[in-house]
Amino acid sequence: MQSAFKSLISPIKLARPSVVVIHRLSDALSSKGFSTNDKKQRPPESVVYTEGMVGIEPYVNPTPPPSPTFSTPLQKHIYDLALHRGPLPLPLFQSLSLHHPDHGYYSKGEGVIGRTGDFVTSPEISQAFGELLSCWFIHHYQTTAIPSKSRLRVVELGPGKGTLLSDMLRTFGQLGVPVNEIHMVEVSKGMRELQAEKLEVSVTEEDSEGRLKEGTIEGGKMKVFWHDNVSELPKAEPDIVEYMVAQEFFDALPVHQFRV
Repeated sequence: MQSAFKSLISPIKLARPSVVVIHRLSDALSSKGFSTNDKKQRPPESVVYTEGMVGIEPYVNPTPPPSPTFSTPLQKHIYDLALHRGPLPLPLFQSLSLHHPDHGYYSKGEGVIGRTGDFVTSPEISQAFGELLSCWFIHHYQTTAIPSKSRLRVVELGPGKGTLLSDMLRTFGQLGVPVNEIHMVEVSKGMRELQAEKLEVSVTEEDSEGRLKEGTIEGGKMKVFWHDNVSELPKAEPDIVEYMVAQEFFDALPVHQFRV
């Protein structure tokens, strides 16, 4: 069978566009007594590609391979998605791996950041990091803020466990500078819960997915809000001074990959 098939390939190899090649090959096989509809008589896949043919469908084994085994539910989810839509773009793969609502790396919350987690950031090593940062904000606020801007808003992108914000808010309070609003950009349900626990937030509202959305601190003196992305953050207001923090945030975002 293989020798007969090889003899048919050479006269028509790459002679015409792939669709025509397939048609001519089918006619040639039929003329030699081979049925192209019979899978048992189809040429092996190795012969097709060894001869360099184009446009010929690989041989399909009538017995499907055994189902692969998966070590995690997320691995199976990504596998099924790739089967359905083909190769996944890099940012989609990263987004699923990091932020899948149920199985993403950051979705579990506990056990990710800190001395008992996978990595440690500066706020988790020493409270001095947050204290020094807030001292700089306070100095700027007291020396350059317009007097009419009497309210203070602090925004953090990717607050982690809430350690940095906790150290900053404590320092603001000790130096007599009240913070009116806290806004956190965080998609993980588990992380939001850790942040609320660290900041001692009294939760007042959850979103449709059961994630924390709004709350208060210090008996309602300070309002707390969670957002999925920066586009949801409130716009600038005439009477508000806003400071934004992004500690080790951008290196955890999904990125697009380009070929130059």
